[in-house]
Formats: sequence, structure tokens, C-alpha cells
Amino acid sequence: MKKNYYFSTIYQLILLTSLLGLTFSCDVDKDDVQEILTEKAPQVFQYNPNEFTIFEEEGFTSQEPEVDGEPPILFRILDQEDGYAIDELGVVSLIEMHTQEASTQEIIVEAYNNYGSLRDTIIVQINEIPIIPPTELSYEVQAFEVLVGQDGFVTSAPTANGSDTLKYTLVNDFEGNFSISEEGIVTLKDEHTLAITAEDQLHTLTVKVSNTAGEFTTDITIKVNQVPPSDLSYETQTFEVVFGKEGFVTSAPTVTGGTPLTYSLVDDMESNFTISEEGIITLKDEHTLALTEGDAVHTITVKVSNDAGETTTNLTVTVVQIAPTSLSYEAQAFDVGQGKSGFTTSVPTTDGSAPLVYSLADNMDGNFSISEEGIVTLKDAHTLTVTAENQPHTITVKVSNTNGETSTDITIAVFEVAAPTTLSYEQQAYEVKSGKDGFVTSTPITNGSAPLVYSLADDFEGNFSIAENGVVTLKDTHTLAHTEADQVHTLTVKVTNEEGEFTTDITVKVVQEAPTTLTYAATSFKVAEGEGLVIDAPTTDGSAPLTYSLMDYTGDDFTINTSTGAITLKENHTLGIGTTQSITVKVENTAGNTTATLSVEVLSPELKISYSLPAEGYQIISEGDGSFTSATPTMDDYYKGKATFSLPQNALDAGFSINATTGEFTQTDVTKGTYIFDVTATYESATATFEYTAVIVEDGFNIFYSETASPLVVSASDGIITTESAKEWGDREPDHVNYQLRYFTYEGTLNGETFAETKIDRTPANEDPLNPTTDQGKILAGLGLTKKQGTEFEWTAFRNWFYEGDLPGGNVTGTLAECSSYTFDASSLPAGTYKLYLRLLDSNGKNITHKHALTIIIE
Repeated sequence: MKKNYYFSTIYQLILLTSLLGLTFSCDVDKDDVQEILTEKAPQVFQYNPNEFTIFEEEGFTSQEPEVDGEPPILFRILDQEDGYAIDELGVVSLIEMHTQEASTQEIIVEAYNNYGSLRDTIIVQINEIPIIPPTELSYEVQAFEVLVGQDGFVTSAPTANGSDTLKYTLVNDFEGNFSISEEGIVTLKDEHTLAITAEDQLHTLTVKVSNTAGEFTTDITIKVNQVPPSDLSYETQTFEVVFGKEGFVTSAPTVTGGTPLTYSLVDDMESNFTISEEGIITLKDEHTLALTEGDAVHTITVKVSNDAGETTTNLTVTVVQIAPTSLSYEAQAFDVGQGKSGFTTSVPTTDGSAPLVYSLADNMDGNFSISEEGIVTLKDAHTLTVTAENQPHTITVKVSNTNGETSTDITIAVFEVAAPTTLSYEQQAYEVKSGKDGFVTSTPITNGSAPLVYSLADDFEGNFSIAENGVVTLKDTHTLAHTEADQVHTLTVKVTNEEGEFTTDITVKVVQEAPTTLTYAATSFKVAEGEGLVIDAPTTDGSAPLTYSLMDYTGDDFTINTSTGAITLKENHTLGIGTTQSITVKVENTAGNTTATLSVEVLSPELKISYSLPAEGYQIISEGDGSFTSATPTMDDYYKGKATFSLPQNALDAGFSINATTGEFTQTDVTKGTYIFDVTATYESATATFEYTAVIVEDGFNIFYSETASPLVVSASDGIITTESAKEWGDREPDHVNYQLRYFTYEGTLNGETFAETKIDRTPANEDPLNPTTDQGKILAGLGLTKKQGTEFEWTAFRNWFYEGDLPGGNVTGTLAECSSYTFDASSLPAGTYKLYLRLLDSNGKNITHKHALTIIIE
């Protein structure tokens, strides 16, 4: 026992010094110590289970571990993490709401006593807390009842489950009437616009709560009730109006109650009253409300209603009369014939209020009557006596209502009716010019009883008119015929009344005015030979009828319209070219005449010339023919024998000559080539040209150009030249099917040495390109081909100066089009004459012949 205690004490000292960082030594048998420690130290220490899986913020508690060894056994956690604890029995726990993040943690636990220690590991898997979707959402109250347009509400905060942050939203805010807070509190604003609901048709507001895992909804229902109207009133509810006039319009009413409101009248009193949608009441101006007496009034009941109820209010109207104080007619003085036509007055005007009663103080033995509207009538076959001057009959008209009356007088002068027996004008004989100078008569003098009617026996096709007062008018642009010396037009005027009629005559003499002017828009004209002409009608001041004629003219080229003065020069007239014809036009009537002179110049025709050419546009001339004479040019006959013809210098240099009078040109022994030149014709100041293309060919097969002159003479300033493709003339040998670019000849001066026509083909044998001795080598060097291609000549030097096509060099063959369209830069070619040749060969490269294609002269 002492031994055990001894060694226990030693072990404790070793542990203590180790903890304090000290060195402990003791003379003890090591084997004895080891034996004792092994027997007493823990040999078994384990947790079962030793692995735990939890979520963040979730704790756990282990079982007591299995352990042996000499008591007391103590436990501790090494490298302890926050939140972990161990009790005296070795139970390890992690508190809830700990701060450990999702991870896998190894918790090392040591069991120890005075003799030794042993360790075990607990594995803790901490997982993230799963997000739980909401599955519940409710409010303390979920059914509300409000009045329309008022009484909003605020809900309680909702109750909801689900983890993580919850978000509250409205599925529909009903046009901004509802809002929701972050806490899910729903608000209906006080002045909401929710529509009134029927009993079984409530508004349903859906509230949604959601998190990242899901969502859940609940419904709040709202019943919207109408507010019944009350307190209906107008600014003025008592009115006084005049009978039959002066209606009124009320103000808009004030009322409480929920909209929409409907206004109506219990009785509109035979449509005298109307009411608008806003409740404004109108009594029409010409109303028919009966007069009220004493305290009596008209009562109109106004009703306003909505779905919740209705209310009414009364307006009272007193209808009074205004006594008439004035009465008048449009006409109150009348003149009538004895026993003849009566009259009817207008409707009178008065200021009295209806109902009004009109009456006559005396109807004069039934001659007068009056209508309910106050219209007075004197019958036609009246018996009123004739009145003296200033002593008319007087009839009194009275208008009255219950408040009073007034009257007015109508006077009637009665005259004795007599037929007219006189009719005269201040002037009854007129003289006017033909077609002009109308007149207006004075007012006629006549007797006879009114009413008098004036008329014309004949208005002479509308030339005359007559007014109600008998004034006669002859229009200015009249068409009365010209009268001879002792003749006049007689116009009969008639005056009529009920008793008879009377007539008088107005005489009109129509004279002519001699013409003094005659004006055409132009007085000189120009026409071509045989060209017609129309000269428009002139203006003149003479009076109709007018006659136009040509003076001292007997030919038939000119004609004149005798009525209008328009002149015509006929087509294909006989007037000579270059002449000017004068004509004198006379206009006349019986009063006189005047004249005008016109001139017409016949112009020379346009100078044009043309030569007959084949359809291709050029003339082929064979050298074998010896000579050629062109056709005579076509031109206007006027110029035949007058025009002078000439050729340009290039045609003359080529051997062409021309007949200066006929325009025929000839050629004799002209060298092969294409000659393009202008033939010119001149006469006085007129000039005309014609471009002529003559192609001179050899006998047999030829290659030629129709649009490019050959020789083609150019200078350095012409720059780059491109020709068209050549054409063929004559029959080539049947087996000649292919062309080759071949060679050219040069004639000119290079580097101070003059060369005759020299063929430029392949390089001369053993020729030094830099120090040539042959003419061909010198020409190649002089043309600069050694600079262009290095120090060696090519037998295809041809293409380096004149060809830009797609055909490669060497012995490659092609079509005529490929081998004959040339492009060259005149500014880079030395001066001289170049003749270009093509090779023709068969399909086997045999039967070779060469043909001249084009001559180019660089000046």
C-alpha cells in the first residue's frame, strides 16, 4: 500500500513539474514505476456512439464513455471549441444556439487519473439548417365590412410559420387601395375606391408569404356597403316666376351618401321641369305652369337614391302675372282701295305675361276680325267708306290679362279705286351703240289707284328688264340689232291695277361705232418651208357686226375668218424660202374701218447630211477593187448645189478626195486600215457633219476594226488607250481555228538611231540584251523591255506593251476577241509606228499564217 501511494505521489509530481515546465528527478526503479502505472492507468476509453450529425444552432449530448483505470478518473476536452462542455462523468455536450458553422469537427477527449491517460475522438457533423417553406398564414380578423369611399382598416400582424426571412406581398392591390408592410400588416386606405359589393360577391384580397423554399397564401374578404343619402338641399328652394316665361336653373344640390347617386323628379309637371345627372333642376323659359293665387304654390319633389336608400326635398314655385304695358305691330297704318283687297297685320309684340287676351274695341260692322294671337284682318270685300285726307279710319286693339290691359290704334285710309289713264317717262327715245351703252329710265309718271303693276310686253330676248316701280333697264352688253336710218326698236311698257291698264312706248335706235384699233398678239412670225401657221383673233374697239378681210391679197396661202379675224397659213404653202410676206388686215362696219399689217418670214431648213452605209455602220472597201466612190449624201433639196463639201486632213492624207459640190468622195489605192473621218457641208452660216467609217481590206481573209481607226494616231497626252475586239472579213482557211498573240513591227527613231520597219519577235541568237548589235535587239532595248523584264528578252515582248487580257504568254492560243482587244499607255511608248500581228493556226499548231491586226502611230 505504501508502495502504491509512493508511486502515486511520484506520478503526481511528474505531472505537476511537467505542467510547470520543470525537471523532476528521483532515484526510483523505472521498471517498477512502469509496472505500477500500467496497472492503474486507464486501459479502455471509448464513446459509443462517437459520431453525431446535427444542424447549425442545434446541440447534442453524448452517452457516458466506457472507461477503466484506478479512480478517480477525470475527463477533459483538448483544443476545446466554443460551445462544447464535458461533465465529471465524461458526457460531452454542445449547447443549443452555438456559433459553430456547418463543418465536420473532431473533438478529442482525454480520460486520465494519477497513473496515466487515454484519448478518444468524437466526430461531429454540423449541417446547415434547412429552410422550411411557410405552410400557415392567418390574421386575427380576415373578414371586413366597410362603407363605400370611406372607413378603411388596418389588420393585425399575421401569424405565419416557415424559416428564414419571410416576405409578405399582395397578389393584387386593387388599383392602389391596399398596401402591406414588411411585417405583413394590410391597410385599406380611408378614401378607397372599392366598388359596392353584392351580398354574395365580396372583394377578396389575397396575401402571400414566401421564402426561398416556397410560399403560402390566405384571403381577406371585404364587403363594401353603400351609404344611404341624406340631407339633400339646394342653395335656393323657393322661386317666383312670371307666367309663361322666365324659367330658372337651380344650383347643384348638396347631399351626403355614397356614390353613385341617382337624382329624379317625382313629377316633372308635364315636362316643365328637368333634372340633370348632377341633380340640377331646370324650369324651361316658356313653361306652362298655371298661375298661383294667394298662398298657393307649385311643389316639386326631388329624390336622390343609391343602393342603400333614398331621401327627398321639395322646391316651391310661385307663378305670377305681369300686366301688359305696350302693344305694337310692324305696320299700323294701311292704305286700301274702296271695296277691294283687305290686309292682315303681323303678330303683335307686347310685354304682358300670358295668358293674354286680344280684342277689338269696334270691328266696324264686321269688317275687322282678330285672332287669339292678336293678328288683325280686314276682309277683302270690305265696306269701309272712302276717307278724306288726314282722316283715316281708326281701329283700337286691346290686350289684357288678370293684372291689367293696354291698347294701340291701327289707321286705315280708304281711297277711291280708278284705272290708270296716263304713263310717261322723262325720256322715251334713246340712241345706243351696237353691243354697248345700255341705259336706265327715270321712274314713270302715272295715275290710277294703287296697287299698280308694271310690265314689258316684250323684253327682247332678255335685253330689257323692269323694276316694281316701273324703271326700265337696257343692259350694257345688249344684243339689239343694228337699226337703219329710219328704223327703231319699240319697247311697250304697261301699267295695271284692279280697274284696268295703260301703255306707253320707248324707242331705241341702235347705231354702230367705227373701229379705230386692230391689235394682234404678235405682228411678225417665222415659219419653215411649207410649215403652216394659225394667228389668233385680234382685239378691236369697233361695234358689231364687224367684218375682217385681207387687203390686196389674191393668193390662196393665207385665209382669214371674216367674223373673228383669225388668220391661217396653210400647210405646204408656196412662200419661198428666205422670203418675208406682208399681209394687211382690215376690220370694218358700217361706221368705218381700220387696218393692221402682219409679216411672215419663211426660214431656211436645217442643214443635215447623211450617207448610206450598211447596217453595221461602216463601209468595207476591198483593195482589189482599185477605187471606190461613195453614194451622194442625202440633204434638203434647198441646199443641193448650194452647199460645199470637204474632208478633214486625215482623210486627205489617206488618199480620199471629195466632190465639193455633190459630196461624193472617192479613194484610189488607199492602204489597208480603218479610216474614221467627218464629212462637212457648209452653206453661208449653216454647217453639218457626218461621221463616215471606211474599212479598207486586202483581198482574201482580213482582220479589221470598225470603231478604232487604223492607223491609230495618238500622243503621250492621250494616256491609256483601249481598243474594241477586232472583226473578220473574208473566208479564212477552214482548219484555221486558233489565234495567238505573235509579234509587232517598229519604225522610228530610238536613242538617236533611225530604224526602218523591223519585226520584233523572239530574241536574236546570241544577243546580249545589254549590248545588242541587231536592229531587233536595239529596238527592244530602246523600248525599255530589258528594264521591264530584267536582263533577258522574251519572244512575247508584244504583250508587255499592248496586251492586258486574260490570255497567258507563250504559244497559248485563244479566240479573236481574246487576242485583239489591246490596252496600252501612250505616255510610256516611244514615238514611232507599231504594226501588231496575230498568228492563225490549226488545232495541231500547224498550217501557220500571220495577219496584220492594227497599226498604231505614237506622235
